[in-house]
Amino acid sequence: MWLKRAQPVILQWDRASQKELLRYSARSHPDLLFQQVILRSDYLFIGAMLGTTALGHYAMASAAAELLLIVPEAVTTPLMKNLLQQEKGIEKLTPLALRLTATVMIGACLSMALIGEWLIITLFGVAYQPAYPALLALLPGLLGLCYMSILRLDLLGKNRPGAISLLMGFSALLSLPLNLILIPAYGIVGAAAASSIAYLAVTVALLLLYCHLSRVPIWQTLIILPSDVAPMLQMLQRKSA
Repeated sequence: MWLKRAQPVILQWDRASQKELLRYSARSHPDLLFQQVILRSDYLFIGAMLGTTALGHYAMASAAAELLLIVPEAVTTPLMKNLLQQEKGIEKLTPLALRLTATVMIGACLSMALIGEWLIITLFGVAYQPAYPALLALLPGLLGLCYMSILRLDLLGKNRPGAISLLMGFSALLSLPLNLILIPAYGIVGAAAASSIAYLAVTVALLLLYCHLSRVPIWQTLIILPSDVAPMLQMLQRKSA
């Protein structure tokens, strides 16, 4: 109504576009649901099998580990348009984004492993110190999750939402028996390991799919290369100028 005061606004219903949007959503939305299954089903298993104290420890380990999710957000947010629209140069941009994210995340995970115990005690108190081993077990999965966020956007831009949902569904199914097996044996560390295994499995599957579709060698997506240093410095100099 406010917009209509300044200019005419005509509501239109494009049946063809709406059908296309609904078809795309039907293929892509299960991906988000399966992500939540992997991300939070371990809470339900821990609460049912180990009780509230263990659940509290695990929640603090997850909270500390998920602080690292700011790394992929810093990469995917400015590149989202390029990845989804598959703009010119995407065949070089996505591998560079993957290499940069992987390199930064490896450093971030190693740093979190070193200071994680101190961080948990400082933020939540000494009573939550048992959360630290679970935090260590979550870090490989966080590395995979950060990697997956870029792969997912690129594959959505390549019109592969159904494949992403299917792979994420298999990963979610994998996480359920892993929780049933590992939690009774290893407690909250087992739950963290189950989540890490599930995330790493779907990340490897998405990476193989991406490399197949883009014809990019896997080694070009893993870590910053010496040839990346000069272009990155040039980009930084242009930004500062």
